Amino acid sequence: MQKRAERGSSRTRPDVSEFLERAPTATVVAALDMAAAMCNGATIALLRTIAHCDARRAWRDDDCDDAASWLAPRLGISRWKAERLVGAACVLGELPRTTAAFEAGRLSLDQFVELARFPSPRLAEDLLEWAAGQLPSKIRKRADRARRVDEGETRDADKARFLEWWWADGSTLNFWGSLPAADGAKFVAAVDRLADKMATPPEDPGREGEPESTIEARRADALVAMASAAIAGDNDPDRATVVVHTDLDPDRNAVMGDGRPLAPEIAQMLMCNARIQAVVHGPDGIDASGTTSYVVPHWLRRQVEFRDDFACTFPGCGRRPFIQPHHIVPWPDGPSRPDNLTMVCHSHHKLVHVHGWHVTLTGDRTRWFRPDWTPYEPRPAPVSRS
Repeated sequence: MQKRAERGSSRTRPDVSEFLERAPTATVVAALDMAAAMCNGATIALLRTIAHCDARRAWRDDDCDDAASWLAPRLGISRWKAERLVGAACVLGELPRTTAAFEAGRLSLDQFVELARFPSPRLAEDLLEWAAGQLPSKIRKRADRARRVDEGETRDADKARFLEWWWADGSTLNFWGSLPAADGAKFVAAVDRLADKMATPPEDPGREGEPESTIEARRADALVAMASAAIAGDNDPDRATVVVHTDLDPDRNAVMGDGRPLAPEIAQMLMCNARIQAVVHGPDGIDASGTTSYVVPHWLRRQVEFRDDFACTFPGCGRRPFIQPHHIVPWPDGPSRPDNLTMVCHSHHKLVHVHGWHVTLTGDRTRWFRPDWTPYEPRPAPVSRS
């Protein structure tokens, strides 16, 4: 009889979803606020439990370095979020008004954990009313300014700096690194400033295979341009050389100095403005090698730069930094003469060798063509409505 009664009561239990479907909008919104407050109340219980676990150093039993590294996998959250929860849990008892506001649903979890980061609990409590109407990101920035960066953190960040890279299938270089804040700020400022000056490839949504124009792509181009400029400015030409071994067959891969293969198109791009040393291979090995000389001598480069007004000849580009001579007919089939050379920036040089575009030169006029040889003409400027 008892089991039947229990089964019967489950059938008569009100359906919350059905109730909300029939309720007026104001009631549904009130239910949302109530559910949020209930979630916050449960989160307060979670934070108090985290504080007890941290006080007992429960993370040591699992050989973790701290509470955040232990909590992240246990709750299935990021290390960053775990650090925020641990930080809020440790000051929970010092923020009674802030905790009450959070439990009542007046603050979100993100707002609450950022308020808990302020160095002074009194300051956090004083900012409660202000924080209730702010985005978490704004509270975070204010907390970052209020917190004094620990001297030990600064030293640790400097000791932990690194840069590493690895090759993927010989066609891509991936890298990863970490910099102290001051060095990182310089790096970001330099790359972004140069990225703003890098050429934006033409976009045509109607054509497949067009290179994408993104700030991330221009940052990559900017980093390469900075490295190229540093190598070019090295007084020791041998120390500033990227070694590439290739032969006269344009369809065969080249080989980099460390033995990695290099696509023939990229080798051609590098040879547009390179130093060349001819090596003759016989059946018994190397028979002879010639002296090293520039494919485009300095005197010839200066002549071409003057003709092209010291700027990239891609229509509408006109960029002057990091330009280089490009062989319209690839070297060695095409000679290093003014009528076979045109100045291009780093981005538009890749447009030819990597993305299959074409360039022609008649007199001092260059014309650019898409991979299918349709002429490229910059879009006209929008008509002014003023």
